[in-house]
Amino acid sequence: MTVTIGGTEVAIETWENFKIIVTLPAADKPGGSGNVVVKVRKHESNAVPLTLWRVKFTYTEGPVEPVGAMENLYLDLYWRADVHRWRSGPDGEVHDQDPIKLVPADASSGSWDCDWHGSYGAFTFTTEVGQGELPFTREKGPIGFTSEAKIDAKEHTISHLEFVMNLDKENTCVVRTAGGGVSGTQGYGFLFLPSLLDEIIPDMPVTGPLTLDKSWTLTAGNRALIQDGQWPYLKWEDTKPQEDTEPKYAPDPKETEA
Repeated sequence: MTVTIGGTEVAIETWENFKIIVTLPAADKPGGSGNVVVKVRKHESNAVPLTLWRVKFTYTEGPVEPVGAMENLYLDLYWRADVHRWRSGPDGEVHDQDPIKLVPADASSGSWDCDWHGSYGAFTFTTEVGQGELPFTREKGPIGFTSEAKIDAKEHTISHLEFVMNLDKENTCVVRTAGGGVSGTQGYGFLFLPSLLDEIIPDMPVTGPLTLDKSWTLTAGNRALIQDGQWPYLKWEDTKPQEDTEPKYAPDPKETEA
């Protein structure tokens, strides 16, 4: 009995009549995505694609006037999901997947930088520490970032996209203020980035979902909204499903997967 993903055999944790649990390799490693095939003796199952996207987001807040305050976040995300269509029985009705929760895989990473300069009244601002790495974490508590979204396989959209940051304020974009007989340091930086694509914050404009074309490519673009007089932007490039071998890991939405 074996299970392969993208042609790479993966470790089996449990095997039951209607459920098999395997150890999923990191998204950027062999077996991290691709066609999933189960083999028992000489019999192979139908291939079901585990689709992988690598998406590079840039999030920018600023400038904040009269101080030239800019904050940038750079995320390298690996998203993977099962988006194939399915049947409930032989020759049965074909179904699309319900909206699927997207959580970045462990290979994801990030970094940030910020620049505060200029003056406000009697105070002068200069950045002393303004960049750093931002590791991916599955929890909201540890230092780093976590993220989630939803993919609608029927509508070809990604929505409810949210990034949550947890940084050490004392070491994040430390700014020195001097003037008026007062000087000191204070940490600034990303603590929570608003959800750009959800209705959970009704006072903020909703910009709509990210779109996937019929080949499952996340099409390029950007989103912007007003927050406290600032202009946050989210930008990305065209991102195709990772394809190392044929057939493609992302199924044609018009085709039926058994």
